[in-house]
Amino acid sequence: MIRKLLLIFLGLTLVLPAFPQNYTMLYQFSEINQNLMINPAASHPYKTVLGIPIIGHASVDYQNTMFAPKDYFNDNSLNYRVENILNNMRSSENILINQNLDLLFVAFAIKKTYISFGARQVSSVNLALPRDLLKLAYYGNSETYGDFSLSRKDMNIEIFAGQIYHLGFQQSFLNDSLIIGARVKRIFGLAHAQVSRLDIDLQLDMFKWQVETDILVETSGSNIEETIKVYGLQNLILPKNRGWGFDFGATYKLKNLTLSASLLNVGSISWKNDTKIYTSKGSYDFKGLTFDEDTQSLDYESILDTLAAAFNVKDTSDISYKSKLPTHFLSGIGLTLNPKHRIGLTYQGSVWGDKLNHNFGASYIFSPGKRFQLIFAYSLLSGRMSNFSFGASGALGPLQIMLLTDNIYGLVMPTTLKSSSLRFGINLILFKNQTTSNLPKDENTYAVPFDNKPAVP
Repeated sequence: MIRKLLLIFLGLTLVLPAFPQNYTMLYQFSEINQNLMINPAASHPYKTVLGIPIIGHASVDYQNTMFAPKDYFNDNSLNYRVENILNNMRSSENILINQNLDLLFVAFAIKKTYISFGARQVSSVNLALPRDLLKLAYYGNSETYGDFSLSRKDMNIEIFAGQIYHLGFQQSFLNDSLIIGARVKRIFGLAHAQVSRLDIDLQLDMFKWQVETDILVETSGSNIEETIKVYGLQNLILPKNRGWGFDFGATYKLKNLTLSASLLNVGSISWKNDTKIYTSKGSYDFKGLTFDEDTQSLDYESILDTLAAAFNVKDTSDISYKSKLPTHFLSGIGLTLNPKHRIGLTYQGSVWGDKLNHNFGASYIFSPGKRFQLIFAYSLLSGRMSNFSFGASGALGPLQIMLLTDNIYGLVMPTTLKSSSLRFGINLILFKNQTTSNLPKDENTYAVPFDNKPAVP
């Protein structure tokens, strides 16, 4: 049974939408509303920007560090495929999911101050899985003996859905060489689940498993229909689950060199609607499953009842709890070779649970004409996945259109796909900003808004 469940799970991971939150290329790119969202101090030469509702910025992202489709779909036997995946896993792997949709975005300049505000719908799933637990589930204790422990760093899950309303500003100093920016976000959570505490210790031998647990799982919004019935339909728009988030950024220009840094998602959310808290603190000596020869089956209900009692599994309702926002910090350095050519390097660190993930990026941006811009980039995600990316931005009158993909090779060879991203946006650009003394003076670069800087839940 465990083997069958594991095989089904591995198959499902191939069709999940997913997200790496890879901001390394976006940190370089020219789509104004997304640039301001990942660096409140992002600079550009336009005075007023309007994101067209729903299509101002839309994105879906995918990352699965465990395996590629070719590892699962091939001519080898099913057992060989699964064993090959398990044997090539690192100690902990991630499946990450993210979807963003801008409902509203407006930005405008007042002298040297730039103000932005808007609303965004967000949903995400972040899952960390330990290799040793999956191998134990598949092989049993035939390959694992002695002490075995799990913590939240190895095995974790968080699910989020909600809306974000934001207000940001940036201010120029030192003759526009230095830009400081900040943003405050009011967050309304619709649904959430997280593993807040996880300590599992196992003593394994040939005759029994001794298991001790200390687990805390917190959820909110698991029954949307009941929540609407109790709190009303307005709960979908402005739920009672609320929190604050803060973003900070800075950009400094020195001739053709630009330094940028930002800190995102400093804050938390309080969850109050339809909450359930699950705890487990107990121990159990597992000596195997008893097969009833008369019924030719296992009594699963009896087994589950026994385990629930042994591990002291409890659930309580209507207790509020807090969750921290997944924090990202980015830094970049960019060099403008001439008005048509720029290169940049970016680092992104993302904190989730008890783990810090690292992304690195290098990009080249080419502006062949006054209404068109191309970006070619390389990203190293989570220290092991290499992505070659491509993006284009063009201006049709006052409209700026952007299309970006995060993995060119994966689109050509989908069987190798471990991560993917598709981003699309249409913005209305009005009135060139008059405070652009430090931007390139080549007229070919003005029609497409871009940051003269290096270019990620």
